[in-house]
Amino acid sequence: MIYDKLTPLEYLEFVAGLWGVDAAEAQRRADDLIGWLDLTAQCHHRCDALSKGTRQKVALAGALVCERSTF
Repeated sequence: MIYDKLTPLEYLEFVAGLWGVDAAEAQRRADDLIGWLDLTAQCHHRCDALSKGTRQKVALAGALVCERSTF
């Protein structure tokens, strides 16, 4: 589930925080995932304004943001 009132960037930082990732690392991971999934143009728009496919990319990024890999 994606919180529609958040932007993709806010959502990824929120999810990372739930997994205990510190704020600086959460921001780095969110930035990496946004670039990797080509969400840069949408990263400051609220999720409720995004297409279904873009919301699915955000959900995928949310599943990966707690991982330690670099994207």
